[in-house]
Amino acid sequence: ANDHPSKTVPIPVTEICLAEFAQKHNIKLGYWSMRGMSALNGSIDQIKAKVLEVKPLIEKNEPIFFSKGLLNMNQDNYQKLDEAKRKLYDECAMMFCLLIRKEFGQDVYIKFMKATSEGDPEAAVKSVLGFKDYAALDATFKRYMFDLTRDVAASKTPDHYLQIREKIIK
Repeated sequence: ANDHPSKTVPIPVTEICLAEFAQKHNIKLGYWSMRGMSALNGSIDQIKAKVLEVKPLIEKNEPIFFSKGLLNMNQDNYQKLDEAKRKLYDECAMMFCLLIRKEFGQDVYIKFMKATSEGDPEAAVKSVLGFKDYAALDATFKRYMFDLTRDVAASKTPDHYLQIREKIIK
């Protein structure tokens, strides 16, 4: 494929595949995971650009989507957001997925994804991730975003860290 399709096709196709997977297995994936994982299936340049777009907001302590807003979003409420807020939601969801997958591991990510789709997301924050509440997770998430945006801006983050690849089981 030439350059343009490789930058436009993977993200929507990933969301479609995740929706099909959820339907086939009769499960409900959290909207945060669908939007975040789709964004992480973009190109390295796209992922870095999304990370860097959030950098000034974090540095200025501007409102962004934290755990409660991310975990309780659904498609209907997402569609009611203006375009800028949807873009911000996707960027925050992407970094949230990256935080959980890279800092807690794939197995915990999958367990958390399943637990948040089955009921009370805050209970999953407590039982799966071990945080006291949303606020405790948000303190970690904010620090993570600050460090990630700083390191991406300084070209200190390896490309492989920004992509999620399947885990090969031998």
